[in-house]
Parts: sequence; C-alpha cells; structure tokens
Amino acid sequence: MDAPAPKRQQQSRPFGHYVDLGEQKAIRDGQFKEAEKWCKDNEKGARACLSKNPHLCANSGQGGLLKKNALDLRLNGKVTTGAEYASNAVLTDMEEKELVEWCILCNLGRASKNMSEIGIKVREILLVRHARNRMGGRKPIPLSGPAKAIAIGKSFPSQSFFARFFGLHSKVLENKTAQPVEAARAAAANDATVEEHFEGVWGFRNELIDAGIMDSDTHEITDPRRVLNRDECPQFIDYNDNKGNAKGKSAGGKGDSVFTTSAVNRTCVTVDMTIGLDGFQYGVHFILARKTLDDELITERLGDYFTSKIYEEKFMMCSTHCLVSTTEKGVQTAVTLLECMKLLDEELTLRKVPRPVVICSDNHASRKDEVLLQWCADHGIRLFFELANTSGFLQALDQFNKKYHEAYKKEKKRYKAALRDEGVSDPQLDLADFLQINAEIWNTWWSPSDRRTSFRRVGILQNRIDATKVNREKFHFPLTPPVA
Repeated sequence: MDAPAPKRQQQSRPFGHYVDLGEQKAIRDGQFKEAEKWCKDNEKGARACLSKNPHLCANSGQGGLLKKNALDLRLNGKVTTGAEYASNAVLTDMEEKELVEWCILCNLGRASKNMSEIGIKVREILLVRHARNRMGGRKPIPLSGPAKAIAIGKSFPSQSFFARFFGLHSKVLENKTAQPVEAARAAAANDATVEEHFEGVWGFRNELIDAGIMDSDTHEITDPRRVLNRDECPQFIDYNDNKGNAKGKSAGGKGDSVFTTSAVNRTCVTVDMTIGLDGFQYGVHFILARKTLDDELITERLGDYFTSKIYEEKFMMCSTHCLVSTTEKGVQTAVTLLECMKLLDEELTLRKVPRPVVICSDNHASRKDEVLLQWCADHGIRLFFELANTSGFLQALDQFNKKYHEAYKKEKKRYKAALRDEGVSDPQLDLADFLQINAEIWNTWWSPSDRRTSFRRVGILQNRIDATKVNREKFHFPLTPPVA
C-alpha cells in the first residue's frame, strides 16, 4: 500500500504583513471578466472554462487566481465582479481615502495611530455618515450590517478588515512598529524653526554679519575657518554592543534558564568635539567621571598619539592636541568648558585664524556661565546658541555621531581580539583602554570632506548659508506631504 501523500504545508504570514491587494485584485477582476466572457461566448460552465483555460485556474500553477465556486457565483448572478463585498462593506471608497490620508498626516505630525486608534476613527466616520443620512438628501448611503455594529459600539473592525485595508493601500500606507519621538523635539522640528534659526533677529545670518564673517551685501562667508561647531558625545567604555537578534544563543538544560557571564563596563565618558567649516578637526576633550587623574596613565596611553601639533594637509586637517578633564558625573560643566575654550584659543592662534570666530553650540546650562562668556568675549570667541531641541537637524556634529560610535565599536572589537591573542581569555576594558581606542581612531574615523558635509546637512555651506539644505527627514510636517 502506497504511503499517503504529505499534506501541503501552508506558509504562515504574521498578522501585520500585508500583500498588495490593490494590484492583485485588479489582476483577479480581469481574469474573472475574461472567464465570464468565455463562458457566455461558448455557453459553457465554470468547470469547462477553467479546464480549457488553465492560465486562469488557481490550481494549475500557471499564475491563475480563479476557483470554480467563485466563478459559479458570478455566472449565476449572485456576485458581481468588482463589487463582491459591497453589501458588507464597512467604508465607502471615499471614506477609505479619507482614512488613509488621516493616517499619513497623523504620522507626519509624529502622532502615528495604531489599529485600536484607527478603529475608533472608523467608528467616527460611520457616525458622521449616519448623521448625514438622517439629515436627508438625494443619495443617502445606508450602513451595512457590519458598519452598523461598529457604529453603535457592538463590534470593532476585525483583523480581516485591517488586512484588506492595509493590503489595498500598501503603496502609500504601511503598518509597522513606531519609533518613539520626544514630544518637545517633534514640536520644534519644522520649517518655522529653521527660518527663526537662520533669519530671525538673533539668527545665524545676522550673527555672522555682526562678527564680520559674512559680507552684508553679498551674504557670502569670507573665511570658513571662522565658523565652528562644538558638541559633546557620550560613549560607553564597553557596554551594549549586542542588541536584539544580534545576541547569540547558548545551550542549557531543558526548562532551565540559560545564563552567561560577560565583562562589561557601563562607565560613560563624554567626548567633546570641535570642528571648523573648512573641515578642520580641533583637539579632543575627554570628560571623565573621576575625582582624581593619574598623569602617568594619560602620558602612557595618549602620549604617542596626541602630540600637540597642527596638520593643515588637505587630507588630514586635524589637531593632535588633547585635553582630559574630570567632573563628578563625567558631564560638561562651566569649568571644564572654559578649559576647552582655552585649548581652542591656543589652536586658533597656531592656525592664525582671524578673530572673532563664531562657535555654534546647543544651549546647555554650562554655556551660560558669566565667567566663561566674559573670557570668550575677551578672546574673540562668540558663542551662538541654537534653539532648544533642534540639535538633531541644526547641529553639524550630530549628523555624524553614529559614525563615531561605529568606529569606536569596530576598533574595540579589534582591540579585544588582540588581547585574546595575547592570552587574555575575557578582556575587561577600563578607562585606559578607552583612551587608547579613541587615540587609535581619532584622526581617521572621519575625513575633512565628512566634516564639511556635516555642516552642509544643517544648511551651512562653504561660502553661504542655505536653509533648503537642512535635512528634513524628521520634521513635524514635510514641505510636500504625500497623499493617498
């Protein structure tokens, strides 16, 4: 006796993954019309039609989408092609278009809606239609049975409704995990903020003109060396490398929890950076969460790399000056920022950069110290503060923070591999290792071209400012919102 044929395995698709039903429906409707015409011309039934036209049959493997029962319903007049679900439709075509546009605009406003919220909106749309029907008119559109149940709160839009909805509109609408956005930052990300930043009374254009860096008639930047940006970037010494599916699996007893030990160091060091519009990178400033500092440690790990020199060569354009400060929590304070400014003043003098210079910076409290501001004014350094919650699209250094973190992780991985080759089975990194890893990558993790590009992405070009160049991907509302 022959063994039974194995059952056909149906490939499951998780809810939330939608095929393009709009395109598939158009193909299916076209095949139904072709089949109906063939049956009428040849006075044959559904079985004969699909037998003679295998390219229409769903079971032939030739790309067909039709089944005998579905074709029979159409030939008997019980179903009309293109309006199969008209009697049970929840929304009209116009109402669905309105719902699609609402979903898109809500997301552009950084307030994306989940299925529960979309279901509530569907109920609101149905209640509006019911109210219009009661007011009378020439063409009232009655609510179907499912639509009535949703409108009175007896039921809720089903999963099949959402599968069809997202499938039909898959070219303009997606259902995926939302990324959390801080409300204050979302509210600030718009064209009005950019306009205020560049063209306001205290805007960047007037700042450059007042400092003599921009010509008041031509609005050209006369010397890009005099425009700078500085910002702090936090970096863990050795933590959080593996996220999500990057975590490997380990064996354990059936039903037992599986554990593994790892050497991590959650200490976070602040890396203070300064760059010029001309593509020059000034000396790095490390801020450590320590009470005391071992000078021998700094000399041993940094002495060979940071030699306090200026390199103006086209493909380097960097300083090997370095400053290490300590604070209680490892964050910038007015005292450490003043130390950084004194180092920068020395570097500007070595580069023979005319004064005053303008440094773009966020408005952290450490910048507002009276002693600091007076010292900067006395030494030809003007601090221009960006508006709150705008560093993501108005701060040049923010445009390449991710590249720095990636370069650090890559060098850390190589550094650990070298330690293992030396016989260290489970390398545990400390502050000294952190400084050495940064020393290895500091003047190579990005190029002068990258630094100029970072300014360009926030609307500051080599010889002018252009607000249209600002990256608007995360804006509250884009200039031209898409439509369904």
